[in-house]
Amino acid sequence: MLKYRSKHITCLLLVISTVTAVPGPAIADKTLMDRAATEVHKGQYNKAIDLWQQAIHHYRSSQQHPKQIEAWYRIGMAYFQMGNPENALRAFNQAQLILQKHPNPALQSAVLFSMGSLHLATGNLVQAEPLLKDALKLSLRLKLYAQVAAIRNELGNMAMRRSQYKFALRSYFEALEFTPVNASQVLLKIKILTHALVAAKLSGKADSIKHLHKQLETLSSKHNDSLNKGYLTYQTGLVYSWLSIDKSRSQQDYINRSVKNLNQAIKHAETSKDFKLHSMALGELARIYYRAKRDEDAFSLIQQAIFYAQQIQDRNLLAKWQWVTGRLHIRAGQTDQAIDAYQKAMAMIPAGHSFSEVDLNLMSGYSKNNIYIEFTELLLNKSQRTSNKKKKSQLLYTLRDTLESLKAAELQDYFQDNCVNATRTSIRKIDEILTSDTAILYPIVMDKRIELLLSHKNGIERFTTQVDKTKVRKISRLFRKKLEKRRTREYLPHAKQLYTWIIEPVSKRLNSLKIKTLVSVPDQVLRGIPFSALHDGQQFLVEKMALAISPGLELTDSSSTADKSPRVLLGGLTQSVQGFPALLHVQSEIDSIHKMYGGNILLNDDFQSANMKSALSKQHYQVAHIASHGEFGKNVNNSFLLTYDSRVRVNDLARVIGLGRFAEQPLELLTLSACYTAAGDERAALGLAGITVKAGARSALASLWPINDRATAKLMSVFYREWKKPDTGKAAALRLAQLEMLKDVRYRHPGYWSPYLMIGNWQ
Repeated sequence: MLKYRSKHITCLLLVISTVTAVPGPAIADKTLMDRAATEVHKGQYNKAIDLWQQAIHHYRSSQQHPKQIEAWYRIGMAYFQMGNPENALRAFNQAQLILQKHPNPALQSAVLFSMGSLHLATGNLVQAEPLLKDALKLSLRLKLYAQVAAIRNELGNMAMRRSQYKFALRSYFEALEFTPVNASQVLLKIKILTHALVAAKLSGKADSIKHLHKQLETLSSKHNDSLNKGYLTYQTGLVYSWLSIDKSRSQQDYINRSVKNLNQAIKHAETSKDFKLHSMALGELARIYYRAKRDEDAFSLIQQAIFYAQQIQDRNLLAKWQWVTGRLHIRAGQTDQAIDAYQKAMAMIPAGHSFSEVDLNLMSGYSKNNIYIEFTELLLNKSQRTSNKKKKSQLLYTLRDTLESLKAAELQDYFQDNCVNATRTSIRKIDEILTSDTAILYPIVMDKRIELLLSHKNGIERFTTQVDKTKVRKISRLFRKKLEKRRTREYLPHAKQLYTWIIEPVSKRLNSLKIKTLVSVPDQVLRGIPFSALHDGQQFLVEKMALAISPGLELTDSSSTADKSPRVLLGGLTQSVQGFPALLHVQSEIDSIHKMYGGNILLNDDFQSANMKSALSKQHYQVAHIASHGEFGKNVNNSFLLTYDSRVRVNDLARVIGLGRFAEQPLELLTLSACYTAAGDERAALGLAGITVKAGARSALASLWPINDRATAKLMSVFYREWKKPDTGKAAALRLAQLEMLKDVRYRHPGYWSPYLMIGNWQ
């Protein structure tokens, strides 16, 4: 039997530990394992890990396989709690390797659960889901009901992550049904009730909120003498703190109850020398005082919370408490100290961490995005007050670095895996290769203004447009919708308005720099509009310069190729399949490109995902041109490319293409000539913008919405013709193709040519 159950591991991990205790092996070398348990109790995870590693050596030499699995499992748990997902996953994988040779169903279910929970916590929903479902099946078969409850809780958390609040609420209620009624599982039940409260509130289930709140109060009083009293009172205090955010007659009562419970948790932490609990309770109490504008008390408490978090090297807590510290400094007018605190907070956020867990803290403003957004505002305000040009420039470069991190976090959040972190390159490299006729534009949509960062060979500058965010959203969405109506000019007023807000403030500078290519790194709703169709009243923007978009400079492969005779894979559909209409002019589109470049053709029933993978595995192609339907939705699981026999999800695209982002010869260009993203859907547009990262391509040519396939065939033919010419980059070639369409009376409306975007490398 696994003898110990740490008070310092979160409720979720407590459940895992308890579940594996039932069928697990007896501990032979008690000295090492018990000493490790003692170190965990103190919050000394590194010391515990050293002891577990010694135990593994002992168990390996004595061929005690279940105990090796257990020790690796404990190491994974410790790293998980320390905010080190990479090392946690390595430890769980070691446990899996032993389980493959020496099966143990109970330990297997626990390891699968832990790995699923780890992937969920870091935003890797695609990897988390099958692991959690496999763990659920195994746990049901073994009748491990506490673990069944915990897994259903995690599946509810996954649904919350996908904004499926009603489904999440059902999962939490199912989890509550399986939760054993005993003191050892009280923390699990408290946690599930907490999550259910969040789901009920977000799905507008007032009756459920009242019912769940009553259950929580009953449970808290019933198990007041449980072994986990400190964590129980902490969690209860956290719930009351959250409930107190909404102004109501009960607000002060909720605040009083929260303070009472958190103070009780602090006393338990002092008695048990539980650094983690001490840090959590002190930090949450500091946040209550912050909201009450008792800043002196809040600052004292948050410094203590940071101290205890440092003792156990808990990066998650350190990030959270530095964020609170930064907010306190802002309110005190201490800008430099606030900047320092926010930078420390961002440095402490574990790699890949997306705040995907369901946490009441999120309801009160704590999120990765908010940390970045608040820091952005802080830097902008300071740069505005700074007269020294050098210091102003340094602040703007720091701001750009911050925006790059945010862009990477957003894409990682969309694709639900850590692919983005593996693809980030040095921003300095981009600056070094930036030519004198190219500029990078960051439009940042703030609440009451649009901030414009213009980066070029000579430095970086800031411009500002005063406009309300709601108005920007409204006009952007109208612009997009009107562009798709190709028989009217209703788009024009919106095209002019957006030009006035985004381009006009920087136009004189672009002219003075003689910019020929403008690369935008769009923000929020601006991702879903084509900058090429912005209009100054006389000309479209594309008539002045070549345009490209980037998901982020650090995510853009800055290298370029001089090869104008690339090997090309051409795939597409002319027939109607799977309920999608036929694309009658795809044949002429593919024939035109094949005539110029040659290449391998996969058409109709030959255009199957297996055939694509086979073709790409046998020969390296620089260009993959896909003339088929594709959709990008707000959820990555709803984003796909249509083949003859299936729908290839965007998250599977890299595997189908079979190329890594930093392969010796990565894909130079991926063309998707019939994509669709819903108007106003910012997340869908984010997915389209990030396709280069996911597909392992330097560049992508893709459309925001599908157009007449005859027009597409013409635009593609001209693009490839122009790109084949020496010294013509991809963005320049797209511009020439769009200009030729503009001259054609049949296709002069921007609804025909503007949806095509050059994404990523523009050279």
